[in-house]
Amino acid sequence: MTYREFARYIRKQTGTNSSTFTDDDLLIYANIYKDELAKRIVRTKEDVFGMPMVIDLAVNDDGSPQREYPLDPDSFQQVKYAEAKLDGVNTIPLDEMDLTGYTGSTDEADIANTFNNTKGGAFFDLFRGSIFIYSGTFGAVAQGLKIWTFQWPAKFTVDMLNTDEEMSNDPSTTSAGFPREFQELLARRVIIARKTEGDKPVQLTDNEQKYEQDLATALDEFSNHDPIFAALPSENRYDNGFNL
Repeated sequence: MTYREFARYIRKQTGTNSSTFTDDDLLIYANIYKDELAKRIVRTKEDVFGMPMVIDLAVNDDGSPQREYPLDPDSFQQVKYAEAKLDGVNTIPLDEMDLTGYTGSTDEADIANTFNNTKGGAFFDLFRGSIFIYSGTFGAVAQGLKIWTFQWPAKFTVDMLNTDEEMSNDPSTTSAGFPREFQELLARRVIIARKTEGDKPVQLTDNEQKYEQDLATALDEFSNHDPIFAALPSENRYDNGFNL
């Protein structure tokens, strides 16, 4: 489904037009329920909105390693896997840890003495929307940290609604499209919300009343097959411009 078809379908099923159900109003519904559906999709198949990101390792003004790296605010604030070039050359995996299991202090000297830059000796922790690195000391390294996280599907815009672009296509190398398997269900969710709001709700069709049942079926089917994606255009896909 294209964005234009998405908007036209919603208006047709709600008996509205671009004047009585404006693009701006339609987008309020679409973006709310896009995220609602995305959360349920990710619980079924977490990798569908996966987005590797590359970040520069940096040092503080005093020359000590920068330990905290904020995650992209458009991500789910989760990290599936992380690796780093702590020595500037060799890539090693970072194991996940929870700070509550660490018995030392968070002073730089204590961290550097407790952890090291070898496989099994370097870790990351997630806290307040950031990834924290616990390792030996390191310097500035261009593209030295690579993480695998999950990106919210791109926010729909007025410009999108007036294009014939397929909704499942990624709008950019750093943002995800919306899966074809759930496009009609997203439109149906918007239609249901539009029809049932206000003082005079409109009777839902049989198809609209089956929304939860059809969504459960779609999620089950989606979890049992691997989606087909186009080849990645280049290594640049992994660089989200979020370099510190």
